[in-house]
Amino acid sequence: MAAYPTKALFEADGLEPFRINAYAVSQVCAICCHPLIVNPSTPDTTNNNNIAHPTRSSSTFHPATRIKPCGHVLGAECLAAWLTTGHTCPICARTLFPAAVNAPVSQRDINAILDVGGHIFGEGRVMGVVAGLLEWDAVQQQQAVREEERVERENRDLVWWDDNEIMDWGGGGEDEQEEGEGEGEHDDAEEDFDGGDEEAYDDGGA
Repeated sequence: MAAYPTKALFEADGLEPFRINAYAVSQVCAICCHPLIVNPSTPDTTNNNNIAHPTRSSSTFHPATRIKPCGHVLGAECLAAWLTTGHTCPICARTLFPAAVNAPVSQRDINAILDVGGHIFGEGRVMGVVAGLLEWDAVQQQQAVREEERVERENRDLVWWDDNEIMDWGGGGEDEQEEGEGEGEHDDAEEDFDGGDEEAYDDGGA
């Protein structure tokens, strides 16, 4: 189940800037593998949605952001690029918001990712991350299709089983009804036979 119903709500409420103090152990962004170094004295470069915009030319400062639903910390620019096409946490794969239906990655999406991180980490490195993301998305889509097919098969089998159970139950009822009717006719015949004998006996005695 997605943590937020839409991407807009996730961007507005699901992220928060992450400040690393001077005594914290250096952390590394799981997407680009660059260290996350947050200088509290550096002006905030994020917008109101906590999505960072590149306003620097140096790659030594890599601002971090925390994903609230799972608590994982990533580079703000890298996460923004990831969410251009992805909808899950890059670390734990938790679904952050529903994926766009039938929305393949376009060249515009790739260009947007390059604009965000290309001048910081290099286009070659960013394209490598994009390629990995596309491959991961393809695997996820294949798994989703297989899961849908499995559910459909189970539903068909369940309907078939229910229909056959109803038919078996109904058939048994008819057989029992016919058997009951046969027993009733047999009992009536016996009563008629017994009654005839009694009448014949009475006549003979008279």
